Amino acid sequence: MDKSLRKNINITANELKIQYSDLKIDTFLACMATWDVFDRYVESQLRDKTISRAGYTILNALIFYGDMSPTEISKKVFRSKYSVSRAIVTLQKKGLIEKSPVNGDRRKLQITITARGLSIAKKGNIKARKYIAYAIFGILNDEEIKNINNYIKRLKEHTLILIGVNS
Repeated sequence: MDKSLRKNINITANELKIQYSDLKIDTFLACMATWDVFDRYVESQLRDKTISRAGYTILNALIFYGDMSPTEISKKVFRSKYSVSRAIVTLQKKGLIEKSPVNGDRRKLQITITARGLSIAKKGNIKARKYIAYAIFGILNDEEIKNINNYIKRLKEHTLILIGVNS
């Protein structure tokens, strides 16, 4: 590596280190790292390892909101259309959802959860959610949990405004 590049890397590394002294930046980075760890732990605990978190999220959305188009699902679960499309293909292959054209138009699809999909979601989610929640938040008392819950909700609402989505 040439000296100029090494020097620029060191300068950038120092700039990044300085940011940790800014409480808001440090908190943001801590949150991002914590969400990544949560995500990894949740993935490890899901009952059906062949279904991704995105898959479970889509099944849950179909349970809560009913039949939807892939675009509607994407908006409800805050995932890219590409990510949702990939998960839909996998879920359909497993017989957990069905795709059907809207009014005979094959360009417009409606996604429906199947009985098997509902069964998998119930087995994988209800028990796993409780186990995971108690495992992660078991170190906190009820007051701390209420505070975190309120903070997270406020941050989510604010972030939705920042990205132009009404909460």
